[in-house]
Amino acid sequence: MSQLRRLQFGLRAVLVVTTVAAVASWVYWIGWDRWQWHLQKQDLLEQVTQLKLGEPMTADWRPTIAGSPPPFIISGSGYSQEGIYFKHVACRWPDELYVVVIRYEDSRSAGIEVFASPSAPKGYAAKTLRGQLDAENRAKWSDEKFRAAALASHGIPYVAEPEGSDSPGQTGYWSDFIELVTGNAKEEMGFEYRRIYAAPTKASDD
Repeated sequence: MSQLRRLQFGLRAVLVVTTVAAVASWVYWIGWDRWQWHLQKQDLLEQVTQLKLGEPMTADWRPTIAGSPPPFIISGSGYSQEGIYFKHVACRWPDELYVVVIRYEDSRSAGIEVFASPSAPKGYAAKTLRGQLDAENRAKWSDEKFRAAALASHGIPYVAEPEGSDSPGQTGYWSDFIELVTGNAKEEMGFEYRRIYAAPTKASDD
């Protein structure tokens, strides 16, 4: 009987150790990364909330996000179909894409929003003209011979692309989503996205 109890206790101990090891492994290899992404996204939102409506247009705003590795960030500007000037900053994590959009009227910020969308699905084909052009250019740049020639024409030594660089489909997805949230896309193109922040207006402050 005592031997049976020892065997049962031994099996329980093995089960507990195995479970703890599995959880620890998940936290280390998967959970820790997701926790880091969560903290970085919160850091981005905290920096965005420091921006105020009515501020004069200055040099391009760009967040400084700590953590390793940091998200991939691109920024740009343009005009919406209604003729409203805007600046955008897009931050890409492995699981999501955040886009900060700052709209201006009379050279002062009139709208600040943050949108989020899941990462690009595999095999995504760009739908907007800008997305298609950006995806095409990305495909060219992915070719080592083309990149080497382009760099050499500017007197720049050849540099291999960093690991994890965007595919043409990912680049097209970025551009399509930016076109959507800045008002330059005629339809939503099947995007699943949400607005996670909008700067309070004067009316809501009163």
